[in-house]
Amino acid sequence: MAFTKLKILIPSDIVGNSLQLIVNHCPALTHLDLRENNSGDTNLLEPSYEKLINLTFLNLSWNHMRELSPQISVLTKLTYLDLSDNLLNEPDSLKPLSSLTNLRSLDLRENFIEKLPSQISALVGLTNLNLGRNILMYVDPSLSNVTKLTNLQTLNLENSATTAKIKSINIQLSSDFSKFPSLTELYLSYYDFIGTSSLDTILKLSNLLTLSIVNSNINSFPPEFGNFIKLKRLDLRGTDSKDKPSANVFNKVFYKLIELKEVNMDKSNLKEIYSRFCW
Repeated sequence: MAFTKLKILIPSDIVGNSLQLIVNHCPALTHLDLRENNSGDTNLLEPSYEKLINLTFLNLSWNHMRELSPQISVLTKLTYLDLSDNLLNEPDSLKPLSSLTNLRSLDLRENFIEKLPSQISALVGLTNLNLGRNILMYVDPSLSNVTKLTNLQTLNLENSATTAKIKSINIQLSSDFSKFPSLTELYLSYYDFIGTSSLDTILKLSNLLTLSIVNSNINSFPPEFGNFIKLKRLDLRGTDSKDKPSANVFNKVFYKLIELKEVNMDKSNLKEIYSRFCW
């Protein structure tokens, strides 16, 4: 029996060739969610890829995958791809991504990626890129692998506490974020901004609605910080300022952020500022 009109499929506990049998009877599929099948099998979808060319949504998270099958490159209609919570680490393991040029959202969080994959530079249509909680021991100072992604609206480069412990100190992030003028959400954690100009370039992102700089070190809050007039969410948990801010900083900088709806400065040395938000 063929389910010729079925567009969304969320199977579980796929074994043997059962997925292939399902796919053979669902030619109209556009949405396939294979999360938590725990197969660890790069060939989970082979030889089914050629029958899935209409997919626009594919979730392969939580599958213990160490690399992508080259066959995924035939899914050129994909706009959403979730590869989070796998075991991806080698840059070569992500090569097939370069063919998926219609992607708008790519989720690679919770893998073991140490460096931004060069293949990402081909995905010029991306609006959402999540590389959070990998082991980004080194972030290219120019972010050269992603500078062509001028349509990015959400960028997550958060590190994990584990990465910070490996390094003993926060990781240097000397990157020019002004290359992403469309960004509305930026997420960073466990970085050391002291002695770099990265924070200065972040201050140029006038369209930010969400800014998260967690468990990091910064020099101070310059007056330009008050230019985030569209900012609605500010998360500075665990982030310390080298120049411990006084209430004066609130009066000169933060009072301008009149659109703020959520502020979190827990476990930081920013108590003088935080208390002012409660007045």
